[in-house]
Amino acid sequence: MKAPFLFSILFIIVALSACSRCYECEIVRYYNNLPDTIIEDVCTATGEELNDLEDEGYTCAPSGL
Repeated sequence: MKAPFLFSILFIIVALSACSRCYECEIVRYYNNLPDTIIEDVCTATGEELNDLEDEGYTCAPSGL
């Protein structure tokens, strides 16, 4: 009886640790000398996409999605 319960708990922990995290990334671009703020919501399980955006100049912070 305990083994299936423990297996279920372990499965849930592993599943939740692989979930994606959501971020709100923002950058200010200028068009005809006028600022335009671009905001993108990014959900990713790896940090690679987030790192790519930050390399482009975006500022990213965890969002409440």
